Amino acid sequence: MREKIKIEVRKWIVTTQKIKKERIFWNGVREWLQAQKERELKNESRVSLEEMKKSEASVSEIFTYSNSNLLNSCSSSVFTSFVGD
Repeated sequence: MREKIKIEVRKWIVTTQKIKKERIFWNGVREWLQAQKERELKNESRVSLEEMKKSEASVSEIFTYSNSNLLNSCSSSVFTSFVGD
């Protein structure tokens, strides 16, 4: 009877150790996947930030170009009105 109990206890210990190893493995996989997801989100936000900066730069270029054209046209019309008078 004692031998049978010892065998069952050993089986239980081996099974418990296997379960612990599996849990450790799957926890590692879960952590790796979470880290991978966080890296992807950081990359996406970085790309979005870069795109936003590019669009801001292009918008500011458009405004600068528009303002300079507006100033040129205004100054030429003012100059013409002064010269014409």
